[in-house]
Amino acid sequence: MTRLRPRQQMAMDCVLCNTRLGITGRVLGDVRHHGRLFRLWACNPPCGGLR
Repeated sequence: MTRLRPRQQMAMDCVLCNTRLGITGRVLGDVRHHGRLFRLWACNPPCGGLR
């Protein structure tokens, strides 16, 4: 979580490739960080990871 940018933490950008999600996205999973629950979102269709 500490490596993610604020826009990735707020589900505005993909956590894998850092592109804007817009109205599409898929849930990668949930992560707890300092007692808070974060849902990680990625591109849909899949982006293939880091570019």
